[in-house]
Order: sequence, then C-alpha cells, then structure tokens
Amino acid sequence: MVYLSGFRFPDRAQEANYMAFSPRARQTCYDSYYPFGLFEGRTLPELDFLEITILYGGNGSGKTTLINRLVDELGADYPLFLTKQPTPAVRESAIFRTYMDSPDHSAFDYRSLSLLAASDRVQHVSKVIEPRLQQGMIVISDRYFYSCLANLRARGYGDDQWIYEIAGCMIRPNLAFFVDTSVGSAVARVRARKEEKDRYIDLALQYRLRAEYQEICRLNGGIAVSSAMPLEDTYRIVKKQVRKEIERWKTEKKSGTF
Repeated sequence: MVYLSGFRFPDRAQEANYMAFSPRARQTCYDSYYPFGLFEGRTLPELDFLEITILYGGNGSGKTTLINRLVDELGADYPLFLTKQPTPAVRESAIFRTYMDSPDHSAFDYRSLSLLAASDRVQHVSKVIEPRLQQGMIVISDRYFYSCLANLRARGYGDDQWIYEIAGCMIRPNLAFFVDTSVGSAVARVRARKEEKDRYIDLALQYRLRAEYQEICRLNGGIAVSSAMPLEDTYRIVKKQVRKEIERWKTEKKSGTF
C-alpha cells in the first residue's frame, strides 16, 4: 500500500506529451488512453491529503525501530520518556509465554490473558505514565490499549463490554500512530529474529488483526503510515507530526489553556 501526501492531475498537454514520448505509456497497466482525460474539465485539478502517520502495528511492522529513532533524535530537544505495553511483568510471565509459544490455545481463554494485560495497563498508566506527564515529560509508548482492543476483536470478543469499560479508564493519547504492514512482511521480520524464529504464528489471525487495527485507527482518529514506504520517508512523516503536536502542547501550556 502506498500513501501520498498529495496528487495533481495532469492537464491535456501533459497527458499528450506522456503518451507520445514515455516508453512506459503503453505498459501492462492499461492498453488504451484510460484513465487519461478523465478529469478533462479540470473540475478537480488537485487532491491534498493530511499527513499520514501510524496508530499501532503488529509484531514485525517496524514500529519499534521508528520509536527508538524518534526518541534518539528528539530526546535532545524535549523531555521524552519511552515505555512499552504490556510491561515485562506480563510479557515474561509463564502464562503469557506459554500461550504465545504454543500452537494449541485450547487450554486458554484469551480473555483471561487480556484481563491480566488490562490490569497491567491500568497499573502502568497510574504509576508510570501519569507521574511522568505530571512532571512535564512527553510519553511515547510502544503499544497501548488499542492493541488489546484489536486482539480481542480479532478473536471474536468485540461485543464484550468490559473491554471498552477498561479502555475508558485509560488516558487518551494526543497522537496515535499505526504502522501498517502486509502480513507476509510482518511474519518474515518476526521469523528473522533469533529468539522468535520457531514461534507459532496463526496466519488467519494475523489477517484479522490487521483489519481490526485499520478499523480502530479509522474510528479513533489514528494516523496510519505504510511500512512499504522507505523507512526514511516513514520516519520523516512521523517526526513531523510529533514535532507539530509537541509545539502545540508547548504553546497551550505557556498560554495556560492546557
């Protein structure tokens, strides 16, 4: 998937020049003049899109790489605090590792694992994130409660109201980024990690997860970027959006409206 910041339709002279001189003018994507002349009347000469950033990302999407670079570069200018959810208390627990590493999940009710992660998130927000915010720090989190929502919905628990009640206890982020990547690319990246090369991966679940992340991003005003873009382009978009939000926050804080 390719994301554009803007697009300008060619006029008739530009189209004619392309068809006459470009060696690509009649390649396999079309065998006629379509779609040339589609906007001949120039009633829609140009499209501008908002900056595209990311809400979340599944395993192997590249989100952690982006976050680490962002912190390394912006940390010299702003008081940043980097954190991650779930915390090691959950990620390294026996029940969590057993579930993640086993192809047979019949012995587990995923909701019990999610409740464990949810209690961890509530504790983490209360005792780690909120104190940093009160100290005037800018918190960047690798994953947040959107991940819990996506995972539960992808497993068929989207109608369970407790999910949304717990999510309602969480601080809403000023910015939420979603790194969108194809399932094939994400799985390949996970498999390339020495510690996860033998990990069981449910491919059907990964496709459902990606769809849920995309929907959550859309419904919650998240900002999505595609990992198919060069990393430098993705990072530039994310950094620009973060700097813009930080400057807005500083202005509001100075004026007393924050």
